[in-house]
Amino acid sequence: MILPNDIGQYKVLNKKSYQPYKEKLFKLFESFSQSNDKLKDNYKIENLEFDQLQEITVILFKDEIVAFASVLDRDIWPSNTSRIFNRLLRNKQFDWKNPAFGIISKLVHDHQIDYCKSIGKDYVFISQETKLLYLKKWIQQANEYSPGWILCDEKKRVTNGTSNGAIQHIIYKKISDTTKPFSL
Repeated sequence: MILPNDIGQYKVLNKKSYQPYKEKLFKLFESFSQSNDKLKDNYKIENLEFDQLQEITVILFKDEIVAFASVLDRDIWPSNTSRIFNRLLRNKQFDWKNPAFGIISKLVHDHQIDYCKSIGKDYVFISQETKLLYLKKWIQQANEYSPGWILCDEKKRVTNGTSNGAIQHIIYKKISDTTKPFSL
C-alpha cells in the first residue's frame, strides 16, 4: 500500500494516547528485531528502554501504525537538551515516495519539539552513526520547513559506551530563547 502525501490523513499519538495500539506497536518492534537490518537489536523491547523514554510519537494511517519515534534524555547530556527522532522506525509494510524530510518527519518533528518546549528544554538534537549525506539532505529540507537546524562539524559522544556507535553525527536546533550555547 502506498501512503498518501496528505498530512491531514495521519493521526499522531503520544505516550498516553497510544495505549490501544500498544500490542500492535510491540509486534512491530518484535518483527523488526528479527529482520536482517543492521540496527535490529535496537528494537528489541529490552533494548528500547521503553519505560525510560520521555515521550513517544506513534503515527497512524487508517488505524495502522506507520511510524514510531521517541524523545530520550540521558545523564551524560545537558539537562536542557533532548534527543528527538530516537529509534525512528517506519513500518515496512507501507511504501511511499517520501523526501528525506517528508510527512513522517514533519509529524514527528512538530510533535516532539512541541513536547520538548512544554517541558522546558532549550535544545533538541538528532544523531546518526553513519549516513552523513542523508543528514545533510534532511537538514536542508528541514530548514525549509522549520529554520534553525545546525550540523555539528564533528561527531559527538551520545552514550557512555565504547563502541563506534557511541560517537555520532549531530544536528541540533535551539527551541527556546536561551543564551546558553548548545553543548553535547
